[in-house]
Amino acid sequence: MMVSEIAKELGDTGRVGELVVRFLEPNEYWRIESFFADEKALMPDPRFSKVLVAMDGDRVAGLMVAQMVLHVEPIIIDRAYRGTGVWKEMAGMLDGYLYNVGVAGAYAQPIHDSTRHMCEQMGFREMENRLYMKIYAPELLKLFPDGT
Repeated sequence: MMVSEIAKELGDTGRVGELVVRFLEPNEYWRIESFFADEKALMPDPRFSKVLVAMDGDRVAGLMVAQMVLHVEPIIIDRAYRGTGVWKEMAGMLDGYLYNVGVAGAYAQPIHDSTRHMCEQMGFREMENRLYMKIYAPELLKLFPDGT
């Protein structure tokens, strides 16, 4: 089910006093351009995001964005093939695919030194910002019962 269909099914508008809270349609993203220009931030791509706004008439009073950023993991190589460089070919193909389909970005959370090295070789940068995660899928929650 598409995000827009889910929003409509759940009810895509609400109210806070005089403000109307609703999802923007992709052809309305122009309404939020000034916010991103002021913050010197990259505009969300309608193909990979959903924008919720609080509207005061025609004026955007606030916004919240859900964006798909891909998680590129795991990288697992059979022990018999480790050291052959096969991961470089796989990483190159995946990187090219993600670039060509227009993905805005991707992240990885390597836990082993070898996969950290792979991430660095692929052009990933270690970030200093905090990362928060919320899990919606019950099967994934089983892997992270305490959120770590």
